[in-house]
Amino acid sequence: MIYTDSFYGFFFFILIGAALSIIFNKKDRLSTFASFISAAIASIFGIIFSLSVVFGETFDLALPGSSFFNFGFSVDRLSAFFILLISVSVFAVSIYSIGYVREYFGKKNIGYLGFLYNIFILSMILVVSANNAIMFLIVW
Repeated sequence: MIYTDSFYGFFFFILIGAALSIIFNKKDRLSTFASFISAAIASIFGIIFSLSVVFGETFDLALPGSSFFNFGFSVDRLSAFFILLISVSVFAVSIYSIGYVREYFGKKNIGYLGFLYNIFILSMILVVSANNAIMFLIVW
C-alpha cells in the first residue's frame, strides 16, 4: 500500500506549499523556498505513486457522503502515466523556478505566485484522476 501513502503525501505537500507561500507572503525568499521545494517534494511522491499504479493495481478513492454522484478519484494505468508526466515536469519546473523568481523579488508578489502554482499542480492531478464527468468539471 505504498501508493496510497504516496498519494496522500502528494496532496499533503502541495497543500502545505500553498499554505506556507500565503503565510510567508511578505518574505519573498521564504515563500519561494516553501512553495517550490514543497512542490518538488510532492512531485517525487507523485512519481512514486504513478509508478506504483503503472506496475500494480488501480487506485480508487471515494469521497465520503457522495453516494448519489459517487464523487471520488480513480487512477488506472493511463491516468498514472499522465500523473507521471505531470510530476516529472513539475519537479523540473520547481527546481528551475527557485532561481527564476529571484529576479522578481521586491517587484512582484511571490507568495501569490507560489500559492497559485501549487493549486495549479493540484488541479492538473485532480483532472486526470477524476472518477466521473461531474467530478472532472468540478476540478477543471
